[in-house]
Amino acid sequence: MSKSVEKKFKKLSPKTSIHEALEISKKMLGKISLDSFVDAVLRNENLIVQDGNVEKVLWVVDYLGSLIELIKAEYPKEHAGAVRRIAILLVINNYFNKLYEWRSETEAVKSLSAPELVSASLIRGAEDYLVISKKAVAALREGARGKAVIDTHLSYLIEDSIGNRIHPDSAMSMLFDSIFLIMKSTGFIEGLKENNCFDFKRFYCPSEDDIYKIGALNLNAMSWKFFDSLQKDIRHCERGWSHSDNNEDVPEEHKEHVKEYLDISSPLAWRIYEIIAEQRIRQLAKEIYFTTLEHLSMMRENDSEAYLNRVANNIVIERILSIDPGDEKNKCLGLTLSQWIEGYAVLQEFVRSNYNDDDASSLVPLLGKVEIIDLFVSKGIPIGIADTFLNNVIFGPGSFDLYDTPVIRFGDLYMIYGPVLKDAILYELVVSNVGRNKEKLAHKGDALEYRLLHVFKEAGLNPKKFKEMRGKEEYEFDLLVKWNDFLFVFECKNRAIPRSPVLSRNMIDDYKEHIGQLKRLCAGLDKYPDMVEKNFGPKHGVKYIIPCIVNGMPFALDKKLDEVFVTDISAISRFFNGNEITLNSPEGEINIYSQWSSSNPSPEDFLFMLNHPFNVKMRLEYFSTRVECLPIGEGVYVRAEEYLYEEKGIQESIRYFSELEDYRNNLFSNGGYPFV
Repeated sequence: MSKSVEKKFKKLSPKTSIHEALEISKKMLGKISLDSFVDAVLRNENLIVQDGNVEKVLWVVDYLGSLIELIKAEYPKEHAGAVRRIAILLVINNYFNKLYEWRSETEAVKSLSAPELVSASLIRGAEDYLVISKKAVAALREGARGKAVIDTHLSYLIEDSIGNRIHPDSAMSMLFDSIFLIMKSTGFIEGLKENNCFDFKRFYCPSEDDIYKIGALNLNAMSWKFFDSLQKDIRHCERGWSHSDNNEDVPEEHKEHVKEYLDISSPLAWRIYEIIAEQRIRQLAKEIYFTTLEHLSMMRENDSEAYLNRVANNIVIERILSIDPGDEKNKCLGLTLSQWIEGYAVLQEFVRSNYNDDDASSLVPLLGKVEIIDLFVSKGIPIGIADTFLNNVIFGPGSFDLYDTPVIRFGDLYMIYGPVLKDAILYELVVSNVGRNKEKLAHKGDALEYRLLHVFKEAGLNPKKFKEMRGKEEYEFDLLVKWNDFLFVFECKNRAIPRSPVLSRNMIDDYKEHIGQLKRLCAGLDKYPDMVEKNFGPKHGVKYIIPCIVNGMPFALDKKLDEVFVTDISAISRFFNGNEITLNSPEGEINIYSQWSSSNPSPEDFLFMLNHPFNVKMRLEYFSTRVECLPIGEGVYVRAEEYLYEEKGIQESIRYFSELEDYRNNLFSNGGYPFV
């Protein structure tokens, strides 16, 4: 396909004439399949109108109407599915318009200026933060009542404002999402962009009435944010949906309130694995952090808690990303990852030192720029680094969320927004910023390969990394490990866990490429057996070639993806670090699972781990679904089925591992491991 046609198609927008848009679309449609064409239409962000611009909406309606006629003419028999898929764009724009109208009609928007609106939203958020925090503590105490220790393997849920049981972290996330959207939409609509940030001009101390008015706007913002994620999931990840412009099929008890609705099915199963990865990252980070902190506290008794906190977070970054956080070659927006941690740590320490759990205002300090720079310098950060860091964390048009950019500008004053910083996990803020700014760290892949090489060397195996040419074909192997009659072929990938449906789609597409590349390499080993002989000797004895993708982040699948295992470095490291899996229980640390079937690991044990990754399979049992309804406008609702993750506690973990070990032992006792 002509790259110029593809480029023009991606840039189709209301600035293009309908005639020109159709000509470009016709050329594109003639070059690719109908399904691929519809995918390209759905993923064109220029066809989504969120700002209430009537002219843009009408252009999209005209273009899609003409496009549907074109598809019907070109595909008279196969057009029905394509037309239905494209029609969702009309529903999405209509719903965004309803959300925009709802926002415009709220008392907050009608009666408050932009600075007043943002000020009230931030204060309301600080008050809600205190309420959620107290609920979380109460839930934890209730769950621990009558027990010797707190069960850290159990989810302690709270009740939100509409009666749903929800994890406190999720409640906080929804709260900050709503504030984020109020601030971002206000900044854009009111034209408050100043260089790379929004300047909300002046902070106003809100009245109780102002804070009350923000409640309705918060609900609108949460609906907007949730719907935005849902519509991206539909367009990019093919999430199922059905739309009804009437209430015929609505249960009788709800007919009075519902006039129209969009019913959305559960996300792709891939989303489950992303949620599991997020949970594993958090658990792994906490284990590394607290183990390191405990060790440092004993070894360096005279160092401050703040200093030890920074050191521990640097070690978390090093372990999670498989890179040196102080490496000058791996900078993000002009700062090393260590410098990012230093900057966030100073802000967090400041927030914690000013915090009063009965006073929301203690979470929203306002300082001049010079005062903030002096604060950084007083903690040992050079003035140039301090200035660069501060400029990178001021809330603006490019902000992904409040966590990344927790400093809000009000003219000459800057608010350090305490609710997002006080309990933040610093390494998450750094990783998030790397992802937000699409920074490619220079040596992430090489560092992961080196770490994997080291793991297998320490295990007494002889890993190989090499490149071979056969004719014009190049075969470059990240790592090969021969273990008895198995040859494991590893392809290393060090990328972040997706934080949006768009990034999920990109990751799924990337995996198709990774698998194609890995299968090509394995086919090369079959086609040119001399490559194996050259690197492992003429009597290598290899019978089976096992392709594996190894992720630097804790992302793994519990089943093969097109005959390729998908695992991660933390699972492999844990397999070789020791046989026993332990768990902290009221009785102390107990052994709950043996990874090896004998005193030493075998390739069959390793294969069993790849086929039955307990860090994934156990968590699959923690999922259920629930239906969430959100208002879009008067009588208009979206009903979506969402995944709910809820850990079950220590006893469930013990049960799972007991059953897993029995299953493994039965397999091995009946003639060896069958999954090759």
